[in-house]
Amino acid sequence: MTNTRWLPLRVQEVAQNKQGDIYFISLHPSRELYSIMHYLPDGKLKTVYESGYKYLGEPMLSDSQLLVKRDRGDFTNIMILDLNTQKYTVKRIMDKYEGALFNPALSAFIRFNDALYNDYDDSREAKPGDSLKYSYTVDK
Repeated sequence: MTNTRWLPLRVQEVAQNKQGDIYFISLHPSRELYSIMHYLPDGKLKTVYESGYKYLGEPMLSDSQLLVKRDRGDFTNIMILDLNTQKYTVKRIMDKYEGALFNPALSAFIRFNDALYNDYDDSREAKPGDSLKYSYTVDK
């Protein structure tokens, strides 16, 4: 560490892609307002999205998209932020996303079709040489 800096916010969760881009979910300490921040290479912070009191969590970052879960009352939505245009879309979690994993390399959701993933067993372990069947959904 060469330098420290006090941030007037709480860093909740961080995501980084292989290009080194760093995005994080922050929480304003006095009012508990959620935001998505981009840590720029020069050390400055850029606010990308502010959700107010709506919960943001579980960020996943690919080369071109940031995916974040966003709670709104009784509903949980998925917000997909295009890093090139800084525009976002919000999708309600549907059956095609439920139980699926987001693969940042494909910018897609993957659902395993075999015994590796099921609702009754939390252990998701593949051994070397195991073959996996999966399907994926790209939502544009």
